[in-house]
Amino acid sequence: MSTPDLKEELSDLAKEVQELTQAPSRLHATLWALRLLRDLHTVSSGPKGASSNAHRVIEVAQEMGGLGFTLDELIEVIGPEVVFYPRRYKNKLSGLLREAGFHRNQVRRNGKRPLVWFTPAP
Repeated sequence: MSTPDLKEELSDLAKEVQELTQAPSRLHATLWALRLLRDLHTVSSGPKGASSNAHRVIEVAQEMGGLGFTLDELIEVIGPEVVFYPRRYKNKLSGLLREAGFHRNQVRRNGKRPLVWFTPAP
């Protein structure tokens, strides 16, 4: 891929992110996307690089994981009260839980079959 192609692709991606995030400019959208990518890589690098928020998520998940929990139940405990992009937030939490060794199964609860997360096997 040549440099002009990369610049064009960067411009197109920045425009898409700007529309998704309603950022004031493509520069703001690009910075937002790069920060998000940095945070995702930092969290996935393990406990040393994880943010304090990621540590809190894992601690709470460990406490809840014996009996199992859904992502909605986890969000009720760790917050935030309002999630603007619930699907994205749940995907991020799922990735964090998988990196920490949690596993999920579909379990029957009150006539429904939600995906329930459990603590890693010792």
